Amino acid sequence: MTTVQSAYAAKMAARFATFDRDGDGVVDVADFEEMTRAIMTSCGRLPESSEGMRLLDGARIFFAGLLEAADTDAGGSDHRVGVRGHRPDALAQQPGGL
Repeated sequence: MTTVQSAYAAKMAARFATFDRDGDGVVDVADFEEMTRAIMTSCGRLPESSEGMRLLDGARIFFAGLLEAADTDAGGSDHRVGVRGHRPDALAQQPGGL
């Protein structure tokens, strides 16, 4: 593995750890919902409010887009992105955005 590949792998691992809120080794929609609730709570907003529900809907939409970009088998039916489920070829095209 080259230095660039190692750096990219480390960057992806760090990003994955950020999104894997429950630490189960899988990023799923529940992780995005948890992250959204935590952000709302830290900002003094109620996740159960109409504003909170809109933000949760946005998190679900964002997750669906991530799943579309990272799902290697294009199944997506389980709504999960596994640790090895990212597509470096697609994601590496925009490494600054990761």
